[in-house]
Amino acid sequence: MVGIGVPQNKITNIQIVVAEALNNIIEHGFSIENFGTIDIQIEVDDDSTVVELMDNGKKFTPPNISKTPLIDSTDFENLPEGGFGWFLITEITSSFELQRHLNMNKLILRFR
Repeated sequence: MVGIGVPQNKITNIQIVVAEALNNIIEHGFSIENFGTIDIQIEVDDDSTVVELMDNGKKFTPPNISKTPLIDSTDFENLPEGGFGWFLITEITSSFELQRHLNMNKLILRFR
């Protein structure tokens, strides 16, 4: 993506969000004994990037994230390992949409 004019800071944000989304799909969408499929499509134009992640995992409804997850910022030894993925997705993307059709999840992530 670097060669097509996307600024490095936007690439980093896109990488963070896509990594979080993929982690959620793998961790929560696929059971341990089953395999799953994830298809990724990326579309870049002059002012936006759209990433579509399609998977055959379990139906998923994103949590309602309205504020930063609460943590004790002075207790670095006991920071929670999870719970920040959807917060990062909602904060970094311009918008996102989750659809379910014929046993497939489709997550559309938009970046301006």
